[in-house]
Order: sequence, then C-alpha cells, then structure tokens
Amino acid sequence: MSEQSAAPEKRRFRLTKFWVFFIVLAVLLGIVYLLSYSQTACDFFLDNVHPYLAAGISKVTYLIPVPLYELLAFAALLLGALLVILLILLIFLRKKPKFRRFTGNYVKAALVIGLCVGVGLPTFNNSMQHSSVLGHPDYQAKTHSQEEVKAFWDWYVTNINELQTQVRRDENHHFIRPTAGEIQKVLSVTRQKLAAEYPRLKTDVPPEKTSLLSGWLRAYGIAAYTVSPTMEIVCTDRTEDRTYFASVYAHEYSHFEGFWREDEANYFGFRLCYESDDPNIRYAGFLELYPDVAETFNKSYFGDAEVNTDDPGYLEYCEGLKEFDDVFLFLCDRSGNYKKYHEMQGEENVVDEHREYAELSDGMKQFAQDMGSRHFENLKEQLGAHYYDGVCQLIMDEMPAATAG
Repeated sequence: MSEQSAAPEKRRFRLTKFWVFFIVLAVLLGIVYLLSYSQTACDFFLDNVHPYLAAGISKVTYLIPVPLYELLAFAALLLGALLVILLILLIFLRKKPKFRRFTGNYVKAALVIGLCVGVGLPTFNNSMQHSSVLGHPDYQAKTHSQEEVKAFWDWYVTNINELQTQVRRDENHHFIRPTAGEIQKVLSVTRQKLAAEYPRLKTDVPPEKTSLLSGWLRAYGIAAYTVSPTMEIVCTDRTEDRTYFASVYAHEYSHFEGFWREDEANYFGFRLCYESDDPNIRYAGFLELYPDVAETFNKSYFGDAEVNTDDPGYLEYCEGLKEFDDVFLFLCDRSGNYKKYHEMQGEENVVDEHREYAELSDGMKQFAQDMGSRHFENLKEQLGAHYYDGVCQLIMDEMPAATAG
C-alpha cells in the first residue's frame, strides 16, 4: 500500500506590511479625530502648532506662483478617473501579473489618500467648531440693548463719513485701492499690534494668489479662500479689483492664522484694517462690513421677522441716527461702479474703465450657483451664530468704543 500524502498545511492569516501601516494610520487619525472634540486640544494646536505649521508650509507652496491647491484638486480628478479606468480594465486584464500588481498598488495609494481626506475633513470641521471663540477659552457672547445697537450704527456711520474725506481718489472721484503688496505690508504691521491681544496672530501676512478658476468661484459665491493643506490665500480676479479687497485679504489671513470660523475671520479682517494707519485700508474694512451692520440693526428691531422699513415703530426707532454724508458715493465705492454717482452729480460723459472677466456658460454658471447655494446653506446651519454675519456681535463684545454712544 502506497504511503498516504501528507495533508496540506493550513495557511495562517498574516497581515501584509501595507495593511499594518493602514491600520496604524487609521488608529492615529481616529485619535486625532477624537481630540478634535476637545476645546483644550484644539486650542493647544491652534495656539502652539498651527501658526508655525502654516508659516512653514506656505514658504514652500508660495514658491509656485499659481494655486497649488487647485493643481492638486485637478490632479485628484485625473487620478480618480484613472482609478475607475484601471478597475474596468482589470476585468479584462486580470490574468496579466504586472497589470494586477500596478492596479493593486494604485488602489492601495487611493485607500491611504481616501482615509486621510475622509478623516481629515471631519477633524478640521470639528476643530473649527470646538476651538474657543477668538482664542479666548472663557469667551461669553454679551447681550446688547437696542440703544447699544443704535450707538454701534452711529459709530459705524461716523467713521464712514470721516474716512470718505480722507481716502485717495482719482479725478473722477473713484476710490484708489492700494496694491496687494502695500496691503500686505500694512496688514503685517497691524498684525503685530493685535498680537498682544490675540497671541495666535504669530505669522506675518503672506502674499495672495489669483485663482485659476475665478469664473467658477465667482458663480459659486466665493470671493477668496484659504485652505489648510497648502496654506495659500487665493482670491478671484474680480475680488482683487474691488475697493474692499484689503478686508477680504485680511479675512483670509485670519483663516491662515487658525481662526477658521467665519464670524471670527470677518472680525479680524475688520480689525486688521481698522487698526491700520492707512485710511484707504481702514475704509475698505468698513465697506465690507456694511451688509452685516445693516442686518444687525434691523434684527435689533424686527428680530427674526421680515423687515418692513415702512413700519411706523421702525421709523421712530431710526430717528436721530447719524446719516451718511454721501450714501451714493459710499455704495459706489462698495460696488466699484460709479455710474449712479456720476448721474446724481449731474456729470456726463465720464468714462469708467471696467475690466472684462471671463464668464462661464449659462449652464455651468447655474450649476455653480446651485452648488454654492447648497454649500452656504449647509455652512450657515453648521456654524449657526458663528456664520459671517456674527461679526457685529464680536465687534460690539470686543470693541467698547463701538457701543459707547
């Protein structure tokens, strides 16, 4: 009788080096994600790590003159499309070892990137939500009376009227915006003034970049953005031409320094302009703030009800308020379109030079607008009181002169 063959040895399950790395990475990212729920952990990171991290990353990314983030996003789209193509081809080429190995390594790389992005974005959102307001762990929002809100309006209009006579204008009365380089230098000086009050402002203001997707961003509703992976301040081409550009620039710089809530970035965007010695930059801060001031004033009377400017009680509430010396010039300064102002002045044949901007097709523009609407609705629901319009609450809380009357 022939000797029976030995039973095959049962293979033991063994994790490959890749899966060990993947699991360790997932655990580490999970720990960071859990820490993002802690205000103490978020504040420690934003106060002691983030400013230096932002400064170091930006020194590298600013060696590239175009937005690296947009290049990476475009590359991600291409790599995602390639992943789909490879998986489809694998159905037909699965018997080719080299192709299987290449596709397998590609999928592994996609899994690592997907894990980092999938955990990183929620972690970032948590840190934005759970860090302390303005970097003050004991911050408590104050309740402001209607009289304080009216004093805030008067303070705002008084400054507007003073600055309207101080800013530089050309022969057609048009506001002369400082260059981006001039704005950067001024904001760096005021940053140092505010750093004693807000220590998170540790890093000087980096230069801005112009988006390669300006038409898309304008339709979407974004004037500028700052992203944490590449730490770039990126503006649309139209925003860079606006009179309030200095305030937008300062807003994005505030994100750069770790103030990720929109009301906080609006607050620091305003303060960085307001504390400067350049009247044109100070004026830009007030120009950008106007819609929020008007909304805050109306809410002080109507609350969440619909605004009715013909309401007798509202008209009585408005009595005695400071008025704009030249509201038409102010509104034209905000928009950059002075046609109405020239008409009001009885000036004819004044040539206004307007830059032409590349626009999306109607279909693409509508698609971008719809996406933008959903984004900002979700952001407002997520941020609540810390949405963009919460800036006036912070100004009244942190700047006693604004409500002194």
